[in-house]
Amino acid sequence: MQPVSAALLVASLVSAGPVAKRDGDDIPVLFKSPLAPHGCTRYVKGFDITGVTTEVDLAFRDGIRSAQDCFERCAQSPATCVSWVWKFTTDPAHRTCTLYSNFNLPAQVSIAFDIQKSTANINNDKLVANNNNPQMGANVPQCTRFNSTTPDDDCMSGMAFLTAANQLIC
Repeated sequence: MQPVSAALLVASLVSAGPVAKRDGDDIPVLFKSPLAPHGCTRYVKGFDITGVTTEVDLAFRDGIRSAQDCFERCAQSPATCVSWVWKFTTDPAHRTCTLYSNFNLPAQVSIAFDIQKSTANINNDKLVANNNNPQMGANVPQCTRFNSTTPDDDCMSGMAFLTAANQLIC
């Protein structure tokens, strides 16, 4: 993999440890792995930048113990995953990992799927659950603790997508 230059963050970023910095950069680098040997700079703490379509839910029982594990699962699935979130969803004791094929829609954008005609590459059951179709745009939501309105500043979300040159951007 080739190194990817640092970019502006999607939302505010709070430092997390352990943190490595690239020479000359002020952006914390996390998620160093064989898939991203130089680490990632495009992630957000405390907010969920993910979308709804093609949702894959992973939990503690699936080996998800950290945001690093969640990122790795997304990075290992470049044909179906471009965004991930590690937050409390179904388990009050452990954060879960949800992988998506898209990002949060802007507030003025909504999309709908004709689930009678276009179910080949989407999770039909997820699209019809919880009024997920149409998908309504909104500001990026803040993560919260399990069944609470208390902010979860340790939630993490980000992107991991593969370019045509086989470079992982994260």
